[in-house]
Amino acid sequence: MTLELESRRIAAVKIVKLAGERAKALFEQRGRFLAECKAAGEFVSEADREIEDLIREEINRELPGENIVGEERGGSPDGDFWCVDPIDGTSNFLCGLPLWGVSVAYCRSGTPIAGAVFLPVLDTLLSAASGSGAHLNGTALRSKTSAPVPTVAIGINNNWNKGAIRSVEDALLENQFEIVRYRCAVAGLAFAALGRLDGYLECGLNLWDAAAGSLICSEVGLVSRLENTGTNGKIAVLAGTQQLQSAIGSLTGFE
Repeated sequence: MTLELESRRIAAVKIVKLAGERAKALFEQRGRFLAECKAAGEFVSEADREIEDLIREEINRELPGENIVGEERGGSPDGDFWCVDPIDGTSNFLCGLPLWGVSVAYCRSGTPIAGAVFLPVLDTLLSAASGSGAHLNGTALRSKTSAPVPTVAIGINNNWNKGAIRSVEDALLENQFEIVRYRCAVAGLAFAALGRLDGYLECGLNLWDAAAGSLICSEVGLVSRLENTGTNGKIAVLAGTQQLQSAIGSLTGFE
């Protein structure tokens, strides 16, 4: 790990903490936000845009002039860039469920190398820099193995073929895994890193959904892979134990 990466991890922690605290205040006022449909099954609200604007302002304050790519305001993922998901799990947020979070990662050539995620309602802030391990609420996080009850979270979206999803579910059930769905990649990856799940997987999502979380999973010793699906810039993520990796095999068949 370099001082540069550690400084970016610290910056990411500061930014997600500030953004998460603001998002939690908005969560408590969620009745004033309207759910807007971006695409089938994809929702956004003015809260998402407000939080992304705040994150962008803070990145520019901490590290002026750096490239930023965000879910709501866009950007070009070229070279080195910050990858921002202001509120992952917007539908949960709007419904008053606690499983939503803020994610900020610093990527080099599309690979996350520093970042943080914050689940404000659960007061859970995880961070990592490549090669330095992970932290939970400021304390070093020890390596994780299997969950007490074999359980895997699956993300669902309209970019992932339903037949392929059923095949993945069958493979998990045949290997005695329980299956849960949180509708939030940030939460699923955080729970995997904390050892509360054996892992998280999803195809057809965007880099900002999984960049920081997948890095954190890798830094606690889990198998963690991000792969391009070859379709409209979408990616696949698999982060979890070796047992999960063996049950699923290659991501190629997920699409």
